[in-house]
Amino acid sequence: MTQKIVMIGAGSVVFCKLLMSDIMATPALAGSEFALVSRTWPKLERMEEFGQRMLKDNGIEGEVWATLDRREAIKDADPYHPVMLVHMNPDQAGPYHNCMDIVMVDPYLVPNHAIHKMSNWMKDLREVALAVGREIAGLPLDR
Repeated sequence: MTQKIVMIGAGSVVFCKLLMSDIMATPALAGSEFALVSRTWPKLERMEEFGQRMLKDNGIEGEVWATLDRREAIKDADPYHPVMLVHMNPDQAGPYHNCMDIVMVDPYLVPNHAIHKMSNWMKDLREVALAVGREIAGLPLDR
């Protein structure tokens, strides 16, 4: 079954490349459609090209396309599959509480931030998630 995977924030090079690569390597998600969304074109266009190259070079079925319009990307997504927000700054997570099922944090060190800052973010996100009845998970990266 083909899945539509909408990646909002796909202009984030590390996040997008690693997550898209992992998803493409998952047999159960073969043939997936990736809708990449960001606020600006330069990095988003590079991620679209990367995704299309990954599909072609690895003989994987699927589709990758990019847009600046979130509504266009999500308009025909399956509403019965979870919506996950990954690596949200807790100060910005509140407005999205009605549209997320799971809050995920990628616990890699963010440049220019001390390690205790990530710990504080996790605590803050946990409070936000629990306050609105949502799950929270850490998303470790293989480094």
